[in-house]
Amino acid sequence: RGGAARLARHPGSPGWGAASLALSLALWIPIEYDVEQWKLLVSAVRSHPSPLPVALEWQRMLMESREFRRLGDWRRAQEAHGSAVAQLDLLLNEEYGERGAAAHARWKRRLTGEPIESVRSASGDTAQVVGEAGARVVADAPEPASWDEVARTSFASDRCVVVSPFVRELERFVDVLRRRIVGSIVVCRSGADAAAAVAQRGAVTVLLAPNLWPPDEMRAVRSALCGGRGQPSRIVALLTVPLNQFRAAGPAQMSLSELIDGTIVGLEPVCGEPSRRRDLFASLLESAGLRAEIDPAAAAELTHYAWPGGLAEVERVASAVASRRPPRVTAQVLDETGWRARVQDADSGLLEDERKLLRALASCSMSSIGELSAQVGRPARTLLRYLDRLLQQDRIVRLGRGRATRYRLRQARGQASA
Repeated sequence: RGGAARLARHPGSPGWGAASLALSLALWIPIEYDVEQWKLLVSAVRSHPSPLPVALEWQRMLMESREFRRLGDWRRAQEAHGSAVAQLDLLLNEEYGERGAAAHARWKRRLTGEPIESVRSASGDTAQVVGEAGARVVADAPEPASWDEVARTSFASDRCVVVSPFVRELERFVDVLRRRIVGSIVVCRSGADAAAAVAQRGAVTVLLAPNLWPPDEMRAVRSALCGGRGQPSRIVALLTVPLNQFRAAGPAQMSLSELIDGTIVGLEPVCGEPSRRRDLFASLLESAGLRAEIDPAAAAELTHYAWPGGLAEVERVASAVASRRPPRVTAQVLDETGWRARVQDADSGLLEDERKLLRALASCSMSSIGELSAQVGRPARTLLRYLDRLLQQDRIVRLGRGRATRYRLRQARGQASA
C-alpha cells in the first residue's frame, strides 16, 4: 500500500512512468486485493492528463471500467470497456508496425478473457486456466454478442418488433439500444408514458412489453402516438410473444399491432448458449459484490442447467449465493439455495414423449431417429420436434448429418465434473 500511497501523493508526476506503474499494479501485477489500495491507484492514474499514449490509454479505460463495475454502475462500465477495446485496436495502425500488431494480439487475449496464467490484481479480478484448478471468474457482459446486431436491425427501418419470452432480458436490451443509438430514446413502460414520447419529436419510441399492458393502456398509446405531428419517426416494440399471437389476442392488440408492425427479430436468450452460462453467473456474482472461484462441479451444474427462467432466474440464484459470502462456490453452496429442487422442478416440465426419448437414449450409447421411433412407438417426424426441444434444453447431443445423424444423452453431471 505504501507504493500506491506514494504514487497518489505525487499527482501528475513528470512523464508517464508513474501512470504506467499504477496501471500495472492495478491490472496485472499479482498482489493481494485491497480496496483502499485500489482507490489510491485509481487516483494516481486519474491525476495524469488524458488521453495517455495509446499503449497506456486502453489500460486506463479498462481500469475505469473496473472502477465503475465496483461501484455498481454497469452501463458506464460497459461503455468504458468498449472504449478500452477501441483504444487497443489503434495498435494495429501502420505507424506501430509489427511490434504494435504483436502487442495487440498479446493484450487482446488478456482483454477478451482467453485463458491466461492465474493472477489476482489490485482490482481483485481473477483469471485462471479452466481445468482442475476451477472455472474462470470474469465479468463479461451478460448480453450475447448477437444483441448488437439486433440493435442495428432495430433502427434499419421505421418499425421493428423484437421478441423474447423474458421481460428481464427485454429490459437489458433497452440498455443495449441506449448504447447504440445516436439521439434520444423514450421508453414506454405503460400507456402513461406515451405523452413523453409525443413530446420528444424525433426520438425513438421503445414500447416495453406492451402485450402485458391492460387493453385501455394499449389504446391510449396508439391514440397518443397517432395524434398528429408528434408521431414518432421510429418505433421499436419489445414483445414477450410473437406478433401474430399478440395481434390475435383482442381488438386493442390488433389496433396497436397495426402501428408497430415492421421488421421482426428474435432476441437470442442470454442463457441459450451453454458455454456462456458459467461466465454469466460469475459476472453476476461480481456485480453482487462477490469475487469467488467457481469449482468444477458447480460449474458443471451451472452449465448443464437450461435456466428456463432466463436472466432473471440466474440473477436470483447469483444473489442468493452472493448473500452467503462463500470463499468458493461449490455444489454444496448451490444446494443451500435450493438448487436440487430447482433442477428437479425443471425436469418435471418434460412431456411424456420427451421422457420416453430420454429413457431410450439412456439404455444405449447413441441411437438414430429410426431406432428411437421403434423404441418409443411414435413417428420419426413427431419425434424430431421433441428431439429439437431436448437439444435446446441441452439434455442431448446430436452427432453427424443426414442419414448418419445420431443422438445421445449429454454427459452426466457427475461425469462432467470428474
